[in-house]
Amino acid sequence: RGARAMKANWSTVVVGWGGGVVLVPYRPRYVERYHLWMQSPALLAQTGSERLSLEEEHVNCQSWREDEKKLTFIVLARALCDASYPESAMVGDVNVFFNEDGAEVEVMIAEESHRRKGLGREAVELVVAYAREVRAVSRFYAKIGADNTASLRLFERLGFERVGFSEAFREAELELRRPPRPLEASLALYEAPDRVRIVAHDSDITVEDATYRLHLVYHGSKAATVWVGLEPRLGASLALAAPALFEHAAPAVTAVLGHGHGMSVAQRLAKKTGRMVLLAWAGVEDDLLGREDALGRDSLPLAIERALAARLLPRGFLPACLAGAGGLEE
Repeated sequence: RGARAMKANWSTVVVGWGGGVVLVPYRPRYVERYHLWMQSPALLAQTGSERLSLEEEHVNCQSWREDEKKLTFIVLARALCDASYPESAMVGDVNVFFNEDGAEVEVMIAEESHRRKGLGREAVELVVAYAREVRAVSRFYAKIGADNTASLRLFERLGFERVGFSEAFREAELELRRPPRPLEASLALYEAPDRVRIVAHDSDITVEDATYRLHLVYHGSKAATVWVGLEPRLGASLALAAPALFEHAAPAVTAVLGHGHGMSVAQRLAKKTGRMVLLAWAGVEDDLLGREDALGRDSLPLAIERALAARLLPRGFLPACLAGAGGLEE
């Protein structure tokens, strides 16, 4: 069970639906820039860290990979990120330390130009939700220096409450007192597998008072099939039936059903993600027409489009199996 910490996320990328951050494993390629950050006296003081040599940072990176009690991600700005997960997109890191008392959470947005943009908040929400997926953790807490008012405010806005104070270390202890949010993210693979991966994932979209089933089937890194309103647990069957030629197709708009709404949605999703997108409604169009007077004709398609835009990984990102998802290889 212990090995399901840092080792579990060594190949996992967390792409938040909030659109601000991408969390990637702390690989050696990120050590040099991280080391530059940690030459700052201000960051050393705020994080309670010691200055290390570059060689020591590389040793530290390796130890994090092997330590079953540590979980760490480098925080990338999604606006600067592509499927190569470049060092130039690095803005900070977020960590979880597992122990008998629960899980201690830390976050650092090192790049000043990316502070006060909600990236730290999204990173903490994602890592707490992810930690609950890989370890059955019931208690999350943070220890923050008394002078670090920005971090104190950040964690308090996330639902952490002050439960103690250490005079010796001049730091407050805060505990998460409200249920963590579910993992609102798509998971991708850090490195390409030998074969094309087909991954199917089911989720729900709620619009006004109605809930629609969304079946998202990835065909490797270049294409995706989206079905809205079909019966549950059909995603794996769709993956088996879908044409493998999707993987070799250029980004383009494809088929579309449902009063012409699907065409516009698929066009915009294809343009936004660079993927070939096949989009079809099933049972949605009747509901759309029945609710047209109350919602307006475009309300439902736009709501579905927003949900899909948040969930759909860009071209080049290779999907990993999510909880409740089916994965296949061709």
